[in-house]
Amino acid sequence: MFDFENKKFLNRGKEYKIVYLEDINFNNMKLIINKLYNKKDLKLLNKNRIIYKENNIYYKIWDKDYIHNPTFTYVMNNDIYDNEIINTLYGLIFDKEKYCRGYITYEGELSEKYDIHELKDLYELYKKNIERTKFILTDPGAGNWRPGIKCNIVKFKNKYSFIDLECIYPLTHVVKGLVRARDHPDYICMKICHGFKLNITPQPYNDYIKENYKEYFEKAYEFDFEKKKFENRGKEYKIVFLEDINFNGMEIIKNREHREDDVVNLHRIIYKDSTNNLFYKIWEKEYLYNDFFIKAIKNNVYDNRLILPFYGLIFDKEKICRGYITYGGTPSDKELCDLPKLYDILKKNTFETKFVFLDPDIINIIKYKNKYSFIDYEEIIQFKFIKKTNILSKKHKRKLGQKVIGIINNKNSIINLKIKPKYYNEYIMNTYF
Repeated sequence: MFDFENKKFLNRGKEYKIVYLEDINFNNMKLIINKLYNKKDLKLLNKNRIIYKENNIYYKIWDKDYIHNPTFTYVMNNDIYDNEIINTLYGLIFDKEKYCRGYITYEGELSEKYDIHELKDLYELYKKNIERTKFILTDPGAGNWRPGIKCNIVKFKNKYSFIDLECIYPLTHVVKGLVRARDHPDYICMKICHGFKLNITPQPYNDYIKENYKEYFEKAYEFDFEKKKFENRGKEYKIVFLEDINFNGMEIIKNREHREDDVVNLHRIIYKDSTNNLFYKIWEKEYLYNDFFIKAIKNNVYDNRLILPFYGLIFDKEKICRGYITYGGTPSDKELCDLPKLYDILKKNTFETKFVFLDPDIINIIKYKNKYSFIDYEEIIQFKFIKKTNILSKKHKRKLGQKVIGIINNKNSIINLKIKPKYYNEYIMNTYF
């Protein structure tokens, strides 16, 4: 956590400074880089940043809404960087509102001719960092063939170090296909948001990521129907065909039937197999959340720790998902907000994938093998389907506050989806909207 009172923070045990923007005197500093974009660009994405130099110290400054700011702040607050690969870092810059506004680094020697793949010691440390965190830099490049503003590695105290620190994102942001000048279906890049992608360079580094982490961006993932199995983030799960399930002797736990006022298909049934301690959640082909759920499964959205009781998926012979199977457990005695480990995993999963659980309420949490986890998986949607709206009083229609809701179009009908509980809704709204 950032210690604003004492103007310091820890990253993996090492202490760094916090400097307030308002306390910095730029009058005698040298302006090194001034990347300012026109107002038209800023309406979409803020990429403005300025670099000043004073003696052997560099100050990189940006606006509150700088495109990379939210991710960078998260990274520095969650021990993502190994200190050995950022040994030029002096500290972070915040304003009085406690928005990160940049960082400060020591001056180093420009790397003579090497890119990251040619710097063995740094590259090995960085590879271990990727494996530990699943976060990658978009451009860990260097070399005297690059202009100075593009040299992102320097030599400091006889060790090579990264100096461009904010362009770092989780592997789940990597996509495959067209990007900038690289018009090639096998080229991978970093998708920051809709309409904005960054190249992953240099090419040998791009190849390394592509070869070693393909499970994060091979979006056309196929289920192995022949062997009746699939993988999610390296863990294997079962595929069970609906026609092969014998429901005789099972108990119906829940039956959400069709209703006259339904404008979408919300019908589902839950069966309990007491003999094997399994629960079967079944729905029809047209079930509202079916497409969202399969997209999430195909794209490795779920951290396996969030779905510990998960046994496998149910498909029909047409290979359409018709539900899933979970193991039974003990109903949770605590709300999500009182389960910090589970809540932190969910928050991290939301940040990395941009998919939001709609209802992580206590009723959808169980204790399984002495760990808390979720049992309701299909109510999950992407950020692009969520928007902020006003809360109005029923009687006088007065504005009482704001909240976020899911909004989707289904056969010419606009469907509003609740995001609950209230504290979770507020977290999503305040963090992302």
